[in-house]
Amino acid sequence: MRDIKELRTDFLKMYANLPLGIRNEGIAVIDGQLMSYNACWLEIKIKTKKGDETLRYLERLDLI
Repeated sequence: MRDIKELRTDFLKMYANLPLGIRNEGIAVIDGQLMSYNACWLEIKIKTKKGDETLRYLERLDLI
């Protein structure tokens, strides 16, 4: 398992390279809610618990 800081950096790099239209699409289901790239970005950027869960989820899916 990688460090949260490293995962956060990798996600933010990936997000920066996404086309704007893709950012509104769903990427993860966290606590029963479909999260878009934009919603994930917000949670990760402000360093919430849900953001950390999202990072771990995306790591398990090998997306980051």
